[in-house]
Amino acid sequence: SQAYGFSYSDIRWPGPDPMPEPYLINPNCLDPKAGTQAEQIAAIQSGANTWNTEGKAKFSFKYGGTTDKTLPDDGNGGRFPDGYNQIMFVQDPTFQFFIDYTYVSAVVFYWRIGNELYECDMAFNDVNPDYKWYSVGQLTMNELDIWNAAAHEFGHFLQLNDLYGVADTEKTMYGVLDYGETKKHT
Repeated sequence: SQAYGFSYSDIRWPGPDPMPEPYLINPNCLDPKAGTQAEQIAAIQSGANTWNTEGKAKFSFKYGGTTDKTLPDDGNGGRFPDGYNQIMFVQDPTFQFFIDYTYVSAVVFYWRIGNELYECDMAFNDVNPDYKWYSVGQLTMNELDIWNAAAHEFGHFLQLNDLYGVADTEKTMYGVLDYGETKKHT
């Protein structure tokens, strides 16, 4: 079998620059080793920079500041996007996606018309008590690295698909996030 570096969904941002609007971050994780708000922002920015500095990329994700949003698309179930690319740690135990998929540590929701994308939101699962988020100190085998998860999820902002093949386990788009893992940094 042949191994590919990525799998693309054929959905794209309009115009020459993927995701022409900046992304906003709510650094609202309360896990002690998630760090301060500034450290959480830095970890997520590092995830974006994993793509910004990769090879011959002709785009860059742009940081646009903070947001106070705590749910993707304001919790409207995807029907009414709010026009902003936002990243947050979801702590609401009634958020249906993390009720249905408790095993998902982070996810990207996107909205499109045809094959043109117009909004992405990234949600870290801060509901599941088994998920402890990390950005400072010494990463342990019981914690999930914010930078690592963000790098993978920003790949979904580019509409790259998860990979699950045996030859894919070391790739950023490998669809499994392990405790103590940092290999998606590069």
